[in-house]
This record gives sequence, structure tokens and C-alpha cells, in this order.
Amino acid sequence: MAYLNDVPAVPDDAPTVLKVTKVHGRELYPRERQWLEAYVQCNNASEASRMIGITKCVAQYGQQMRMKLADYIVANLKQMIGRTAPAALETVFDLAQSCEDPKVRLAAAQDLLNRAGFKESTHIELSVKDKSKEEIDKEIDALLQKGGIVIGDVVTDAEVVNE
Repeated sequence: MAYLNDVPAVPDDAPTVLKVTKVHGRELYPRERQWLEAYVQCNNASEASRMIGITKCVAQYGQQMRMKLADYIVANLKQMIGRTAPAALETVFDLAQSCEDPKVRLAAAQDLLNRAGFKESTHIELSVKDKSKEEIDKEIDALLQKGGIVIGDVVTDAEVVNE
């Protein structure tokens, strides 16, 4: 690849912010790991490419890496979001206990209950009336006549035209 000219190699022992470096049994190559760390920090493929020293075809390189490493990107972003979940949950808990606005307290309490598995149940009531074959045939005939549909030799809707 021409756009990798003069880019220094990444040492294998370089510090990493990534928690997921192996997906589907494949470990990241050092260059991929370096690009992915930059991408996770800036969330811009071209900028990540520049950050690791790519100077030619930056956008193309960034796009290729973003597509190639999509599973790694998703896995690391999930990991990052997962690390912030306890703090977010504590914020919701604090809102449920101490917010001045009762609407906010109610929404926070409902959110906590939903997350704990105490979701509002959905009750569906269904009643079925058994019908005889004759009643069903009668309903079908009525619907067919209403739609002007012909079955076999029976004409359900016709107009006489004089020639």
C-alpha cells in the first residue's frame, strides 16, 4: 500500500486503551491496534489515520480500516459504554431519590423498575366465538359479493349491457 510509506511500526508492547483486541479468534496486528486506538479516541476514520502517521490517501485508508475493523470498533465501544453504566445507573438512582421535579423522579423510578425486570405488564383479552360452517360460508359469500368477486360459474355482481 503506497500510503503506508515511511510510517513507523508500532511496538508490540505499546500501551493500549483497547480492552478488546481479539474478535472471532483473530488478534489485531500492531498497525490495526494503533489505528483503532486513535479511532476510539476521536471517532473519525480520517483523523485516526492522520494520528498514526498516514499522509497519503488518508480518507481511503480510514474508510478501509473502519470497514475492516468494524467488529473490533463495536466490541470496544460496547466495552467503553459498559464501563460507564454503573455511573449512569447511579445518576438515575440519585434522580429518583432527590430530584425536585416529581415528573423526573417518577420517570427515573420507572426506569429503575424496568431495568430490574418489573416492567408494566401488557394484558390482552381475547374472546373467540365459535361459528358453524354455515355461518362462516355466509360471511365469506357476503364478503365476496361486496368485493364483486366471481368464483366458478357463479356471478356475484353483474351488469346487463344491451348491444
